[in-house]
Amino acid sequence: MALTTTGSARIAAAFHPPVVPLLTEATVTAAGLAVEPFAAMHLDMVRVSPKGKWHAPGTDTHRCTHVTRVFGYRPHNLPAQRVSVLGEHDLCSSCAHQLHIPGPAGALHVTAGRIVAAAQWVAELERLAPAMGWLDVARWSRQTPFGPPDPLPELLAGLKGARGFAAHRAAAVTAWDRLRQRADAAVAVARQAAGPPGLRVLAARARDLLLRDRTTLDEAHIIEAIAGGARRMLYEPELSRHALDAWLKAVAADGDLTAGHCGMLAAVETRLGNAEVRDVSLLPTQALTPATGHASPAAWAAAEYRLVRRHVVDAWCTRLAAALHDGHLHSGDGDRLLLVAGWPIINEPDREVAYLTQYPVLASAVLATRYRNPIPPAQTVPWAVVLRVPAFAAGHAAAHRSDHLHAEAGTLLPADTPVDDREVRALLRSAAGYLPEDNTGDPAGPLPAVAAWRAGSGPATDLHDWATDHGDYHWHLPQRWRWIPAEDPRTSGPGSAQLLQQLCQALHHYTAVLVVAAGEPDALDRVELVVSPEAVDPDTGALTYRPYDLPGCPAVTVPWRRIIAVHDAW
Repeated sequence: MALTTTGSARIAAAFHPPVVPLLTEATVTAAGLAVEPFAAMHLDMVRVSPKGKWHAPGTDTHRCTHVTRVFGYRPHNLPAQRVSVLGEHDLCSSCAHQLHIPGPAGALHVTAGRIVAAAQWVAELERLAPAMGWLDVARWSRQTPFGPPDPLPELLAGLKGARGFAAHRAAAVTAWDRLRQRADAAVAVARQAAGPPGLRVLAARARDLLLRDRTTLDEAHIIEAIAGGARRMLYEPELSRHALDAWLKAVAADGDLTAGHCGMLAAVETRLGNAEVRDVSLLPTQALTPATGHASPAAWAAAEYRLVRRHVVDAWCTRLAAALHDGHLHSGDGDRLLLVAGWPIINEPDREVAYLTQYPVLASAVLATRYRNPIPPAQTVPWAVVLRVPAFAAGHAAAHRSDHLHAEAGTLLPADTPVDDREVRALLRSAAGYLPEDNTGDPAGPLPAVAAWRAGSGPATDLHDWATDHGDYHWHLPQRWRWIPAEDPRTSGPGSAQLLQQLCQALHHYTAVLVVAAGEPDALDRVELVVSPEAVDPDTGALTYRPYDLPGCPAVTVPWRRIIAVHDAW
């Protein structure tokens, strides 16, 4: 029996803790916990009809609307029932979060629910691991029950010092450690099943390289223009993508290049085989088809167009075969640094480059530059990482086109050569803008380059009236406002740390453009970041910000001597 909420019971790759602990005798026992303490636990719930959902009783305005509709807004007595937590009940998704047990028993109840949910997640991972690819590995590794950070210490904090719960606490820790070990073993099995890059990866690399080739794209445009332009449905891919995907699908099956040629030709003919010639001037100057033997000029043009398409497909397949052969030859040509913005790789269009997940992450940061590529989805913290990958993989990732990630190849590294941390930071900085490590080698006192940038930032906006009359609200700030720091943060003027702190408080949960000096002390660069400012140290003037005002987004602190300006984001 289990406490469930409405919705699908399918276990997703990204773990989400249950709204209400899902406990049954079978699942509690399978997770390595004792059933006895939960048999004595009960929840007070209300049912509006004999076969309806269960609701939390609630109070006044916090009561579920379904309950108030039946019993009124201020009922004197609700028909609440004490229901065992070891029971299967259909709960209202609107008010289930209000159901809880007070005290240490409630802490144990929530902890057990998390452990049972983690056990079900691990069991599903173990079931799927032997058949996983790298995209599946990335999806199941992205958000696990075990963090980071590990949630168990916080869950068990409610049991600290509680009399009679020491044994249950120890059992929870043991069960959690055992589940973590099972999850690590399952991920190892999945990584082994995914294996090293194979033929499909090399073929996908050849396809992506050709999709960046200007000659190939021009040829695709010309053969479409002969028929009057690219007439296709909005959901259909462009001709070059359609044809090269067909080649990849055929070649990846068994490496047969002849099958790849047939697949590409069929894809092109499906799209353009019935199209009439609209622009004869785009046909080859030196005709490929004899002028005799045709019923009409239109018949000759149709035959010529058919031969042009065949020649274009032949040329594309020749280039693909050369790129595929080149990938085989250079799969052992040392390593390269690779920046991947949009990490982790979890989207279906990026399946062909998901094998990058197997390579070590040297550094990571959140995208924060003003002009971000890729544009992250809403309510998502986009990460950028620097990897050390084989050179052929770096070329493949850089050529891969995607709306979800952007890759940039860095320094070439011969085999067994250690990585220069400065090169890693320089590559990561193109996505993150500013790194916390940038100021570790700063000399004492102000930086001359920052002083010059501050002076060249234009006049600062007079914020005295705003700070005096409306300092608690950001919507009263002047349009296109700009704040520039003074040399000393402890000054009382318009460039003081005190005014910056007032700006941070007014901009709570809103964004501003932070202009900073990023880079190593001997190679400073002016960058603009779109951030959510949080706090200012009143003594040093150090500004703490988050690139996104979202859970899980790390805070970054930039010292006063690195701040150039703060201004309106719009």
